[in-house]
Amino acid sequence: MNYIKSKRSNISPFLAIDMLTRANRLKSKGKDIIHMDVGEPGFNTPRHILKYAKTIIEEKKVGYTEAIGIPELREKIVGHYDYWYGEKVKSECVAVTAGASGAFVLALLALFDPGDKVAIMTPYYPAYINALKALNLDIVYIEGEAKDSYQPTLEKLNNITNNIKGIVIASPANPTGSLIKNNVLKQIANWGKKNNITIISDEIYHGIEYAKASETILRYNKNAIVINSFSKYFFEQLDFCPKLLFGAPRDF
Repeated sequence: MNYIKSKRSNISPFLAIDMLTRANRLKSKGKDIIHMDVGEPGFNTPRHILKYAKTIIEEKKVGYTEAIGIPELREKIVGHYDYWYGEKVKSECVAVTAGASGAFVLALLALFDPGDKVAIMTPYYPAYINALKALNLDIVYIEGEAKDSYQPTLEKLNNITNNIKGIVIASPANPTGSLIKNNVLKQIANWGKKNNITIISDEIYHGIEYAKASETILRYNKNAIVINSFSKYFFEQLDFCPKLLFGAPRDF
C-alpha cells in the first residue's frame, strides 16, 4: 500500500542508526562486528542497577507517573544540580522524558510555532535538524569556524538577532567535541536575555571533559532550557559510583 506522506516526514535518515541496522544484519549472519556506529558504553548495565530495577518491579507498584516525572527522581535531580553546579533549581522546573531526543522535541513544541526561526551552529548533530524540520521550523545556520572551535561568538550572534526566536547550543558539542568557554557562555546567556531569544543548551556531555569542567547556561540565564540525559556521563559512572544516580535540570 502506498501512503500519502506529509512534507514534515521528508527528512534525512539518521545514518548512525542505519549503520547500526546494517551491522546487526551482518552479525546475525555470523560476521564478527566491531560497532563504531552509535555512541554507547561497551559494557552491560551494572549489576546493582539491574538488581534495583528487579526490586522495583517485584515490590513496588509500577503505573502512571506524573506528567513531568516521578517527584522523587526530580528531587534527586535538583540535589545533583545543587551539588554539581551550586545552582538552585525548583523541582517544578525539572521534567523527565523518555530520552534526550524526546526532551528536545517537546522543548521545540512548547517554545516555538511553525515558521519560527531557530539558529544552530555548523557542524551540528543531525538529529537536531531532523526535529527542527519535522516541526516546520525555519533553520538559520551559523557557519562555525575553527578559530572559534565551531562554537557561537557574540559577534556572530549579533548578526542574526533580528531574525530568530531561539538558538540551539551544545557544549561539549557533537560532533566536534569542542567547548564554549565560560566567559563566552556568559555572553551568549546575556545576549539571549537582552534580545528575548530562547536558548536551548545541550549539556548531555557534561562531565566528559579532559580539562576544566563545563559550566551550565543556567548560571547566567535562568530562562534557558537545558537538555541532558543519563545515557552518557552518568551511565559511565554508575558502574563505579551508585550515588551518582542523578539526572540534570530541565530535561524537558
